[in-house]
Amino acid sequence: MESSLVADELDADWKRVKIEQALGDSRYGDQNTDGSHSIRSFYDAMRQAGATARFMLTQAAAKQWSVPATECETDLHVVVHRSTNRRAGYGELASAAAKLPIPSREGLKLKPKSAWRYIGKGEVSYNVEALVTGKAIYGMDARLDGMVYASVERPPVLGGRVKSYDEKEALKVAGVRQTVPIDPFQRAPAFQPLGGIAVIAYNTWAAFQGRKKLNISWDNGPNETYNSDAYKNELRKTSPCACVRLWAFRGDRGRSPAPTRPQGERYPRSEKDIVARAKLSSSML
Repeated sequence: MESSLVADELDADWKRVKIEQALGDSRYGDQNTDGSHSIRSFYDAMRQAGATARFMLTQAAAKQWSVPATECETDLHVVVHRSTNRRAGYGELASAAAKLPIPSREGLKLKPKSAWRYIGKGEVSYNVEALVTGKAIYGMDARLDGMVYASVERPPVLGGRVKSYDEKEALKVAGVRQTVPIDPFQRAPAFQPLGGIAVIAYNTWAAFQGRKKLNISWDNGPNETYNSDAYKNELRKTSPCACVRLWAFRGDRGRSPAPTRPQGERYPRSEKDIVARAKLSSSML
């Protein structure tokens, strides 16, 4: 969790940490979090943010005490000058620290792995209690003035598209405002919309009911005749051999790994069904 990265480098007391959810804003850059994207993309940035705050708080304490910053160190939520037994809480130093120049990345010293307090230690998630007691706020809980809701009728077959549709009956449903066609994806679907017709309404119930009233004619495309068994056989025929060569490595990242099995050793093919991530995520909760 990104907050633990900041807290670790900051030497913050986790029991005193309060996390506020940031709003979606371009000022914060890419806020995509799916697929562990937040850790993969912001691991270094979050550590640097914590280290920056720690550096500036230490500088503020050193200036206040008229001692070299190199003689100061941090502990949980405090800066300490051991030789004079002086301590100052982060709250006492925050205003002064905020007025100091922000150090460059090159001037930061990240904590070594041996000094980590939280990273990789299996800390309990900050909001786990809120999640299991129904107090957590999700995107679907958002409410805005003049807010409307949408329900999308998507193609029955992946890659399908709308040939034509009649919205007359859908628009007769009380609360339905309009319908909006959604273009199908191009090439591989990836994160593109799948196409279809969205029904926009002033409440979810009206959107659901209006969607049922849509009269849509579909072009299901080439995937209408898709067959899982035929596709599996095609994969078998086009694979380079009837077995798979696997490599297993040991060693630290960044060093030359050594194979743990003789080169060229072969393993039988292994086939596994695709499992929807929604099921995996719910089971993990």
